[in-house]
Amino acid sequence: DFLGEIVSYGRQRGVTVVPFVNSLGHNTMIPRVLPEVSARDADGTPRQIGYCLSTPATRRFIEDFYSSILDRYYPDGADLFHIQLDEVWPEYADLDDPHKRVDPWCQCAECSQRSAEENLQDYVLWLVQMLIEKGVGKVVMWNDQLTRHMDALDSGFAGRLQEAGLTERLILHWWWYNNEALNDRTRVSIGRDLGLSGWVAPMTCYFSWERYSPTLRNIELMMRMGHDEGGEGAVAYSVHDPGWADHEMLLASYAWNFDAVADPETHQAAWARSRFGSAADQVISATGLIRAAATQPAVTPCYYYRYSYCQPEGPWPRPYPEQALTTLEAMEGDSVAQLEQAADQAGGATTELLALLDADHNFSTDEMACLRSLAGVAARIAGIAGTFAWLLALRAAAATGTIDPGLVAQCPMVHANLMAALTIMENHMPQWLVPSALMGLGPLLTYMEALPAHLADIEAGRLGLDECVWHADWKV
Repeated sequence: DFLGEIVSYGRQRGVTVVPFVNSLGHNTMIPRVLPEVSARDADGTPRQIGYCLSTPATRRFIEDFYSSILDRYYPDGADLFHIQLDEVWPEYADLDDPHKRVDPWCQCAECSQRSAEENLQDYVLWLVQMLIEKGVGKVVMWNDQLTRHMDALDSGFAGRLQEAGLTERLILHWWWYNNEALNDRTRVSIGRDLGLSGWVAPMTCYFSWERYSPTLRNIELMMRMGHDEGGEGAVAYSVHDPGWADHEMLLASYAWNFDAVADPETHQAAWARSRFGSAADQVISATGLIRAAATQPAVTPCYYYRYSYCQPEGPWPRPYPEQALTTLEAMEGDSVAQLEQAADQAGGATTELLALLDADHNFSTDEMACLRSLAGVAARIAGIAGTFAWLLALRAAAATGTIDPGLVAQCPMVHANLMAALTIMENHMPQWLVPSALMGLGPLLTYMEALPAHLADIEAGRLGLDECVWHADWKV
């Protein structure tokens, strides 16, 4: 019942806690556990992904599921309920065949009589109506199935909402990950033209559990679009991390006093001076080093997360760090030099931030949390970039038919540096983020722990260079 405690805590402080509960998208467990609600093949075989939107069993389950949330945590009614409904698309959901992409849209006899758009529209209308009847004030849903993927948001759908008296009860929530430009189908005005209110979801710290991804530009683009097109709300996307306090500040500034923001960089500098006083220049310097390191082209392919996704062809599990090394070797430019530079930049930021934390600056709890998280972020970049720079050099030497003894001798130091980075992360990042952040480096650490013995076998002639293993042992 922890959610109930959070809802109560928020109410005491004038904060509305909005539940986000998906159903159509991002679902494989429920249709696998409850095959009676699962999307089906034409012959009736459950697909273990998606829902059959024609069977009464699905609506009974969803109503019971959502009702249980409202009954337990919102006995006096919920002002808002977010139904999400995003990213309903084919996924690798077959446990017996990881390379098989499975479509979540049901093909049973009844569902296949109508288009996916029609089935979605019917489901949304029913779901919104059901929640309103149970005391929800307004229902919120992501825009993407209605606009970018399905083209289900049309005048006919808007008319049905109007007839049911639901136009004022549905809010479309517009998201877009890109940091350079908006999508022409991701506009608050699309819904507004049909009478629907809109929120925007600027990217504040979505990838905080994996990597530092500066998104000030995305915040600026989304907030300007929301402001210009009549948006009524802005929700930070997604997990709060105090290391991204400057991003959350920018979103809040645009939301509450739009005209006061001249440009993101100027506003960020003013914020740093107001929060960190005489230490502001050091904070700005360290943050700049982190951003420079994080945006080195060779750094992004190093992170494990992308390799946790299945691929149409090739081995599963995917060989890591081998696939990352192959990607780096195929990139334009000097990947080793970029990674070494990133490691130096991030290492410099780590040193600056740890020094600030050790000094007597009388920072507030929030300011200390920001600097601590940033120190963990910087250490992660330094650790992963330094490790991959060395691995690339080792691979290049092996490709010539020999492994430089000098490089082999560096292996313990590289491993120690990675462990030092993990230690800083564990000791400084927010406690709710530490498990997922450390997990992302687990496969690389597993590989580095096994590598010394492997290199010793090669040096001793027990293994040939062509038998060199470049990926972690997935049997662990």
